[in-house]
Amino acid sequence: MARQAFLFSFFLLIPSLAFAQNFDAGASYEKGLFHTLFGLDHVIAMLSVGLISSQFGGRAIWQVPLVFVVALVIGGATGLILPDNAMRGWLLSGSEIVIMISDLLLVIGVIWITRHALALRAFLIVFGILFAAGLIQLLAIFGITVGRLGGYAIVIAIILITSATALGTNDAYRRVVALMIGFIAIFGLFHGFAHGGEIPDGAIALFYVLGFATTSILMHAIGVGIGEVARAFPQPRVARGIVAAVLLGIAIPYQVDFWNSLMPRWALELFGF
Repeated sequence: MARQAFLFSFFLLIPSLAFAQNFDAGASYEKGLFHTLFGLDHVIAMLSVGLISSQFGGRAIWQVPLVFVVALVIGGATGLILPDNAMRGWLLSGSEIVIMISDLLLVIGVIWITRHALALRAFLIVFGILFAAGLIQLLAIFGITVGRLGGYAIVIAIILITSATALGTNDAYRRVVALMIGFIAIFGLFHGFAHGGEIPDGAIALFYVLGFATTSILMHAIGVGIGEVARAFPQPRVARGIVAAVLLGIAIPYQVDFWNSLMPRWALELFGF
């Protein structure tokens, strides 16, 4: 399935190769490499995915990053071929919201996705709040404004839905892991769309995509490596928590700036300020 998805995304790139190309292959590849490397929001997300996949263990160590990378390439190809119209603008605006949420959710997941029932429920509540906040803002992008009561209803409904994932004791952890892998795929799509939508004029699309896919693979590998080193500590969860706290500390400045710019559009209505 992953191979088919990758081939599909490759063929999506072919039409874009017909556009004017002012960069050679090497320069286009370099643009893709550094576009990801100098984007803290992208780097934090991919390091966190690597850490989470290490925490899951087994085949997930390579399968989870593969899900993200394949989705990233598909999203990048989509961002390259979409025409410059209102829908493209909406998707680019929406991708920034999803990327910001993905950073917070993935970093928190490094700490709270455990077999401990209380930690799982706490994670799902935070997950629900972040998801609801993003959904309200995405609706606003499409011209749908919810009032305070509507906002409360959305938040409560999503928290209840996500929290239901942890009901029961036998397979709660597996269900949360499956939920998280699904959203990692969604996050990969939007991260890729942002990359594809910001391709430099004249760059060769194929090599640009290969560039940011390469950086993604390297960041995932580093995240997995850090996670495996953490396993050697007497308290692996504490070690991962320290790494996650550092990542969160790096993310806070741009997160605050981003959400402050959106605050009047959803939070003030939601909380009645």
